This record gives sequence, C-alpha cells and structure tokens, in this order.
Amino acid sequence: MTARRYALAVICCVVCNVGLSWAEAGTTKRHQQGAHVHGAAAVNIAIDDRTAIIELIAPADSVVGFEHQAKSAADQTRQAKALDLLRNNMDRMVVFNATLGCRFAPTKIDVVRQGEEHAEVHGTFAVSCQSPMAGSKVRFGFTRTFPGIETVNVQLVGVTQQVGASVKRDKGELEVPR
Repeated sequence: MTARRYALAVICCVVCNVGLSWAEAGTTKRHQQGAHVHGAAAVNIAIDDRTAIIELIAPADSVVGFEHQAKSAADQTRQAKALDLLRNNMDRMVVFNATLGCRFAPTKIDVVRQGEEHAEVHGTFAVSCQSPMAGSKVRFGFTRTFPGIETVNVQLVGVTQQVGASVKRDKGELEVPR
C-alpha cells in the first residue's frame, strides 16, 4: 500500500482514539475547551518504506498563542510567524535518524476555526528518505519548538502494524514497525 492509503487508515483509527487520548490528557493540562485540550497535540504518521505523511492537529493557542481570529496586524504577524516556524521546522519536531537522509515538505498548513473563540492548527507534511525507515527510531521535539505543546499523542502506522504513544515534554520515542 502507499503512504497515502496508510494516512487514511491512520486518520480513521485516530478519529476513535484521539478523543479518548485528549480526554485523558485533559486531567493534567492547563484547561480544556470544547473539542481540544490546550497543551496537547495529535500527530499521525503513515510510513511506507522510504516515504511518510505526517499530520499534526493542535490547538491554535499551543502553536500561535491565541485562538481568536487574527484581525489586528500584530495578531496576523504573530500567526504568520508561528505557522512559518511550523512549516520550516517539522524535521526538528518529528526526528528521524539522520542516516536515513529524510527531507520534509509541508503540503498544507491551516488554522481551522471552530466557532468564534476556538481554532486548531492543522498541518500535513510529506517525508521522503534515502533509506527505508522500518526499524528506525522516531524522536520528538515539539515542546522545544512550541513550549505550549506539552503532550503529543502519536499514532504511527507502518507496513505491518500500528504503534502509538503519549509523548510528554519531548521525552519518548517510537520504533517504526518492520
């Protein structure tokens, strides 16, 4: 199967799992508002040999610093800088072994409104590596880049199986299934 098919499988699996993960994460986060928990993000990774698709979903407050619509010039600048930071640093937030020779390319980054005062950042990235990823480790660096992201609920689908973890303050790693 292709990485795009795995991404669809990850999304389907995560629809059922993320709500539970965010509900569990809400017991230790700053505060919960509606459909998401501030400080918690979801990362879905679909891997097929040397390619991957990464999807990030995070409360805008955890990435941008606010959730209201960016109307003022200052808010628009702050939001643009945060989205550029995300766009240009995913390789520091989802870290594959350097020997794999992976390159990251953003395919879509948006702030998705959820009513008047709530929003999420949705980002999708394509990854292309020179070597197969199976058996390698994936580390995370979201908190170093965005201190507002304290917990990342990760789902990773490889060719043969799915693994997941809740990574708190960048401590933890996953092995890509063989």
